[in-house]
Amino acid sequence: MSVKMILSPVETWKCTKEAMLPRMSSDIEEEKEEHLVYAGAGLSETPDVRKWEKNVRRLSLMENQIENLSEVPTCPYLRTLFLNNNAPLRRIDSGFFQSMPRLNVLNLSGAIRLYSFPLGISKLISLQHLDLSNTGIAELPKELNALVNLTCLNLEETWRLTVIPRRLISSFSSLHVLRIFGSGYSYSDGMIGNGEFEQLCGFRRSKSLDVSALADLKRLNRLKIAECYGLAELKMDYKSVVQNTGQSFVFHSLKKFQISYCKELKDLTFLIFAPNLKSIEVDSCYALEEIVSDVPEVMMGNLNPFAQFHFLCFSYLPNLKSIYRKPLPFPHLKEMKVIHCLKLKKLPLDSNRAKERKIVIRGSRERWEQLQWENQATKNAFIPCF
Repeated sequence: MSVKMILSPVETWKCTKEAMLPRMSSDIEEEKEEHLVYAGAGLSETPDVRKWEKNVRRLSLMENQIENLSEVPTCPYLRTLFLNNNAPLRRIDSGFFQSMPRLNVLNLSGAIRLYSFPLGISKLISLQHLDLSNTGIAELPKELNALVNLTCLNLEETWRLTVIPRRLISSFSSLHVLRIFGSGYSYSDGMIGNGEFEQLCGFRRSKSLDVSALADLKRLNRLKIAECYGLAELKMDYKSVVQNTGQSFVFHSLKKFQISYCKELKDLTFLIFAPNLKSIEVDSCYALEEIVSDVPEVMMGNLNPFAQFHFLCFSYLPNLKSIYRKPLPFPHLKEMKVIHCLKLKKLPLDSNRAKERKIVIRGSRERWEQLQWENQATKNAFIPCF
């Protein structure tokens, strides 16, 4: 049971010792000052902080046995700090980060004994990449919303993470990449309290997810939800969102949506408010009956659902009966796959679209014969597309 959201452009943070070696330069001494590498040096404490200061831009302390970071280094030019794979790391003093005003990249992944979030991180207003994956952190502080330049946040495998303040994630207006796969498995009901847990992860008991908070993410490009077995509803307070944004469409940048193994989910109606959606893949959502349920006309306004679709894939949806209530033109649709959707009797295809013969429809011949069409002429028109 997990949720994974990927906001592109995707950047993978993977640092090796070789990647930290100084670049070739005519001024070797200057490069030595800019890059300090202590990776895999067997350190149990930080090296002399006086060596960090001056012109150091990049510092690697990865793959050591450091337990505490209690020094207060002055690193006015430091931009990249790798502390990943220090498994014994338990404590980082709040003053540790106070003199790193230009820090862009901070990697703490693999600090499995780091249970308390280092509050000093909230002061790193230049921070763009923050990797907390596979740490023992249990709670994110609300002060983290000060990271206005954050573009990448990795919370994967933070299995103790139980509290994310309401609307913290959506406050990161520059966020490109959010990774939360495998987070929050061990949350307890007693720690949630008063709606302070924005449930982006930990859906073992949850039946409903309010996606309204995601509407504020201006660069949300791809959204993937997987293995939320009890999730029965993806709801959105559309009226409230429209009031706050003043716009009919709210997921402007969403291009690709994938969902699988959400066995209780009944519909995906919120997707009609994503005007630039190009690809949908829905797999093994066994209770799903509709992609889009009935929406009041007053809410539809000038919405033209799925006008930008290029690719549709519906597989192993035994209860799916409807994709949309009426035929749609799908002016850009190139391919539609329908696999093991035995109750789906009608495709929302406009007969005019068949004339161009640019759509590829994939499925079994038996299912093709069972589909219902407006008339025989429409069916015949789409035969070359199958």
